[in-house]
Amino acid sequence: MLLLLLLLLLLLLLLLLLLLLLLLLLLLLLLLLLLLLLLLLLLLLLLLQLLLLILLLLLLLLLLLLHHHHHHNHHHHHHHHDKKRIHTMAATTTYSPYRGKVRQNLKNLSVIRTDRLEIFVSPNQFLSVPLSY
Repeated sequence: MLLLLLLLLLLLLLLLLLLLLLLLLLLLLLLLLLLLLLLLLLLLLLLLQLLLLILLLLLLLLLLLLHHHHHHNHHHHHHHHDKKRIHTMAATTTYSPYRGKVRQNLKNLSVIRTDRLEIFVSPNQFLSVPLSY
């Protein structure tokens, strides 16, 4: 009889231990999950920051481009200046067919201006784009 009680006690103890172990395991898992969540959160925050940075940069670029566009559209009295620049550019080109084309394109200057000068800011780049199209 005593032996049976002892065995039962032992069994109970074992069960308790097992439960305790399970609880510990669960706790550990929970901790791990929390850690993972924390890491994910951090990663998300980092990504968010990156995204915000990229968005900010894009916005800045857009603003710059818009400002540039704005700037070009409002100064129509600078027209003769552009003509002069085209002339000097025509003078610097080596072969004459190109020069003739530049002169011929002078009447379409406004078209070229809106199409090209917005994108190509420096005169050198502007020159590298074929004006005939």
